Amino acid sequence: MTQETDHLVRMLNQIALNMGENRNPDRALEGCVSHLERFWTPQMRDQLVTRWQTDAEQLSPVAARVAQRFAEQANA
Repeated sequence: MTQETDHLVRMLNQIALNMGENRNPDRALEGCVSHLERFWTPQMRDQLVTRWQTDAEQLSPVAARVAQRFAEQANA
């Protein structure tokens, strides 16, 4: 995977922590989705989905759920 995608994964993992992943995973999920919709480009979100589909081990549990949500939206 690319260095840029690695950076996106690290950023999302940090966002998930800041949104309270350890306290309330469902609330953190919604906060992350909202954040990515506002501040990440569609291409950045697509890179995240591709990473999740091919190599999700670096994604935190909430980050993986975020990627899954965007994958489901793309397929809807």
